[in-house]
This record gives sequence, structure tokens and C-alpha cells, in this order.
Amino acid sequence: MALRDDQIPTRENCDLDDPEERFLWMLTGLPDVVGALLLLATPMLRKISAHLVRCGAMLECPECGHQQDPEIRFRMTPSEVPMTGAAGEWVPADQVVSEQDAIGEALVQMRPHVQRMVAERLADKFPDVFSRRQGDVS
Repeated sequence: MALRDDQIPTRENCDLDDPEERFLWMLTGLPDVVGALLLLATPMLRKISAHLVRCGAMLECPECGHQQDPEIRFRMTPSEVPMTGAAGEWVPADQVVSEQDAIGEALVQMRPHVQRMVAERLADKFPDVFSRRQGDVS
């Protein structure tokens, strides 16, 4: 399934056999670009990826099949809304961060009154979850 233009390109959701997506994921969160997750619109970045392929850029050597594993990977920041700013970062490829850890990271950065506001909003949105939890405590 092709990556939709409203999705953030990552290595995991790009079709590496498609020239338009083969290098698309590498153009997310470029260094020294502040406040923009993508420097250009995805349709233009697709053209750049395909251009790189036509220029001879490759992920795998056609002679021997060697592939250089990436040293870094893009990790979305769960506390930010994608497409509204730099909502992620490049981290070492072997760094493992579960969604639970990422949520914990975001919560630690919030002031206590903001944490309370988030909890109140979540309680309003998911009253069944919060009522079960209150029942467990008694």
C-alpha cells in the first residue's frame, strides 16, 4: 500500500521498491530545519526520491546485494501533532523506545497543573476507563 501524502514518511511505512518512496523517508526531519517536519510538500519530495534513483542512488548493491544498515532512524514525538512542526527526532537506529516510554517522557516534561488538565480531559473522553480505575482503588 502506497504512503498517503498526509502521512509522515518513515522507513517502516515507505515502499522501498517504489522509486518515489525509496528515499522519501530520509527527507523527514532534515538537520537544521527548525519548525518543519518536511522541507517541501510530499508530492515534491516523491519527485526528489525518484530523481535520486534515476541518478544512481541505491539502498542495495545490484552486484553483491550489500546493504548498509542505517545508523539513525526517525522517531516521532507522541506529544506533538505531526505536520504542524518538528514532531520527532533522529535517534540511533538501535535505540528502543516503546510508546509507553515516549508517553512517560512527554509527561515528565509537563508542569503538574498541565498533567492535571490532561488527566481531566482524558477522564471526560474515556469515562469508562477512569471509573474502572477508581473502583480498583477502593
